[in-house]
Amino acid sequence: MKQYFRIILFIFYFCCSFSLFAQSSFYFPEGVKKRTFSFKLINNLIVLPVQINGVALNFLLDSGVNKTILFNNDLISIHDFESREIINIRVFSNVAFIRAFRVEADFFKIDRLTSVNHEILLLEDENLKFSKRMGTQIDGILGASLFKNFKISINYISKRIRIEYSNDKTISCRKCSILPIRFKNKKPLVSGFITQDN
Repeated sequence: MKQYFRIILFIFYFCCSFSLFAQSSFYFPEGVKKRTFSFKLINNLIVLPVQINGVALNFLLDSGVNKTILFNNDLISIHDFESREIINIRVFSNVAFIRAFRVEADFFKIDRLTSVNHEILLLEDENLKFSKRMGTQIDGILGASLFKNFKISINYISKRIRIEYSNDKTISCRKCSILPIRFKNKKPLVSGFITQDN
């Protein structure tokens, strides 16, 4: 179990630091500037319905992941993509290479947001799936490419997410607290304290 999570964490680190892989941008259709839609909250993780080349899938939303990750599955596979480049990722010295593919999806859609020629890292290893541990089908992970050009508000109580295009990335909220953040390897970090009763 620990080895599984170490592999996943390494892949996230690899995806966040892999500089040759360009970012893919999302856009709204003309006349639309914001959308609000529902998400599933499973084990405190946000699961969004997406479509890749017309195939409906479930993706985790993780702002710490720089590249879109797709797990190989029965619904969509490497054969559904034209352009592909093989990458071998070495996880640990005692683990064999994991083969991945850099591919482009013709269309990647989230609600009314679309990304054309969206670049994806497709993991071939069948063991790197979240579905068994999450209790629902998880087909991939979406991260920074969604957060790059939009203000995103997430309401965990109503399980609704609002995505809004704006040049101003600040969000006004009367009931919110402002916390100082710092960035390490392009990831935001917040300092905090935990009080635990014995």
